[in-house]
Amino acid sequence: RSGLLEQISDTEWKFTIDVYDAGEMIPWIRTFIGRILEFSCSNPEVTERFYADFKEMCKLYEIGGETEGGAGR
Repeated sequence: RSGLLEQISDTEWKFTIDVYDAGEMIPWIRTFIGRILEFSCSNPEVTERFYADFKEMCKLYEIGGETEGGAGR
């Protein structure tokens, strides 16, 4: 609904949005998990939660925590 979508290469896009509570965005952001190359947030707790959730998902699916071109950090 809002935000800025910028094409940064033929295959990469950048989405930027200002929100009141970034934590509320986590469920929506997870829907893009296989396509996210980098995630950052001005709230470090949200960034840490995103990467912690990603690592837990990797453990659940036994994929080791790192993926090619994914959000593994």
